[in-house]
Parts: sequence; C-alpha cells; structure tokens
Amino acid sequence: MPKEAEAREEVCPVGSSEQGDVLRTLVVHEDTCVRVTLVGELATDTVAQLGDVRSRLNSGTKGEVVLDLSELRFLDLAGARALVEVQRMVEEAGGHLTVLGLGHQPRMLARLTGLERFLDLGHGY
Repeated sequence: MPKEAEAREEVCPVGSSEQGDVLRTLVVHEDTCVRVTLVGELATDTVAQLGDVRSRLNSGTKGEVVLDLSELRFLDLAGARALVEVQRMVEEAGGHLTVLGLGHQPRMLARLTGLERFLDLGHGY
C-alpha cells in the first residue's frame, strides 16, 4: 500500500487589506516538493513579506519548489526581483524552482523584462 504524502499547510496574510495591497501565502510541504501559492499582489509594498516564506524555504528545502502564481493579481519590478531571489536561494540549496500559473499582467511583465528567460515557467504558464 503506497504511503500518502504528508502535507503541512501554512497561511500567512500580510500587507494592508485597507489599502488593497495584500499578499497571502499558502505553503504546502509534500513528499516530493514544496508548493508555495501567492495570492494577491507581489509589489513594492508587499515584497518584504516574502522574507518569511524565504526563511521557511531556506530551512531544509533541497528539492523541488513549485511557485503557484495563478492567484497573483499584480506583479511589479520589486516583485519580479524577489522571484529571482527566491530562485537563486532554492538553487543554492540544491533545489529547483518551477513557476506556474502566471496571469495576464504578471506574464506581460515577465515578457517585457526578460524574466521568462531566467525562471522555469513550466508548461503553459
């Protein structure tokens, strides 16, 4: 009988809901990967909040990290830079980062800035 994947979920709401600049994260640790879902806006006002996610990933993540951006409404240059930093950190730990689910605005920014050349955007991003 196959062993079921053990998953641990953490939800971290950050930012200011009054201003609308909210970033929520959902981190699920599975047997084969860590899945991080970002919800809201990854921008100048919220990018510092990724530090908490980075520290959790940095503590022992050596495998596959999947970053799900399907619920990310907005991405600015500060957010794009943070994604590159997450990728660098994961790779330095011996892992691999795959980014999935880029919506229209984040996808356009990735194309305009050349970010799509640096990140593994998975199939059909």
